[in-house]
Amino acid sequence: MFKYISVLALIISLTSCGLYSKKYSPESFDFNKLKNTDGIIIISTGAREKCYSFATEISLIKKGEPYIDKGIYSSYNTGVASLNIDAYVYESDYSDHQGILHVLTIPAGEYYIAPRILNPYVSPSKVDKLYFSVRSREISYLGEFFLDASCGVSTKYGVRDKYARDRKLLEKLNPKFKKYDINVNIIQH
Repeated sequence: MFKYISVLALIISLTSCGLYSKKYSPESFDFNKLKNTDGIIIISTGAREKCYSFATEISLIKKGEPYIDKGIYSSYNTGVASLNIDAYVYESDYSDHQGILHVLTIPAGEYYIAPRILNPYVSPSKVDKLYFSVRSREISYLGEFFLDASCGVSTKYGVRDKYARDRKLLEKLNPKFKKYDINVNIIQH
């Protein structure tokens, strides 16, 4: 009996790759939950391939807050949101690379984006911060945060303008976005 349960558990774990739900997917975005003080940001994240051991995400952190919380145990500040880039447990929204389109609401204000490797044994020596603003009741497209090399200890990246591609996918996944204007505010690197 134990043998069958073990085999079943193995099959379930191997087939579940790519089945994690995406917290900020366009399909689940609900305009009715938008507060008057919030803005909507649209950003895609991507890398050439899926990653198994050194996956990367970006944290959206309020300007002025630290990247690493100092204390007895130093830890990353995940900020208002953490967006996956290349972890193998997420199915890609794109056919030509590993990538995810994210839509989320955050309070109006000043923020920065900082990448982090999802491995507790890796700590950055230097972190680039990309700053952006959010205005209340405004929808902004920030671009595609693309890793030059996934699955490594490097977080070299670029921010690309993929608005036409991402707008098309956004409207396919959530047709309600067709009736809204979106400001293109590509984050400068």
